Amino acid sequence: VRRDGGAGAAAVWGWHLNPIAIALCTRGSWDCAVAGLVVFALLAAKRSRWFRAGGLVGAAAHLRLYPVIYGPAFAWRAWKTAGVRGVAALGLGFVLGAAPPTVLAYVAHGDAYLEHAVLYHVGREDHRHNFSVFWLPIYLSGALGDDRLALFLKLAPFAAHAALQAAALVGRPDDLDACVLAQTLLFVAANKVCTAQYFAWWLPLAVAVGRADGPTLRAAARWGAWAAAWLGVAYALEFLGWGVHVPLWLCSVGFFGANV
Repeated sequence: VRRDGGAGAAAVWGWHLNPIAIALCTRGSWDCAVAGLVVFALLAAKRSRWFRAGGLVGAAAHLRLYPVIYGPAFAWRAWKTAGVRGVAALGLGFVLGAAPPTVLAYVAHGDAYLEHAVLYHVGREDHRHNFSVFWLPIYLSGALGDDRLALFLKLAPFAAHAALQAAALVGRPDDLDACVLAQTLLFVAANKVCTAQYFAWWLPLAVAVGRADGPTLRAAARWGAWAAAWLGVAYALEFLGWGVHVPLWLCSVGFFGANV
């Protein structure tokens, strides 16, 4: 993906020597493989091979549900470059990439597959090790049993996702690589649960399609500073037992802003 810009080798080493990638891969995470499928789908799209691009995104969506968010961006690009035929090829590829393995998994494992592969992620709520701005409402909802907080946790993440995904699509309609990176980064940032594992969803894309210019480096520095601040306060809460819930939540707000 980066070869046209002469940064292919830098992208490869930027991924292989990345400490987040090393830590996640050694603990047995599939997320890097899913991101790899997305990167190959972007490469197929660059070559206007829309059936292959759809199949790769479909396979990625089978392994992890989140790649379905890329559908509008890929479809728009296919329409711009190949018209109805491109969109049809993309859609057919997606169905053939996602449906067969999903059906086979359901036949093999039944409702347990749906529970662990789909429903668990839709309804997951965890306030521990969670960078998300929603961790404190999750914590208070469980502690207080407040129905208003429960309703907030159903509506607010959906609204945040809708607004941020629309912003990514409108902001980068003709740059598929940048649009997919923005969609992924913002999806992770607005999720109810945002652990370090989820950084592997967008980090390969940042390495592959990001630009090492001034604004990008400044944005990366802000992201790193807020992540370090969050980790420092989280250590005080989780390991030292200090009552720093509000400062930690403020760090989550700052981290969310850095992502956006």
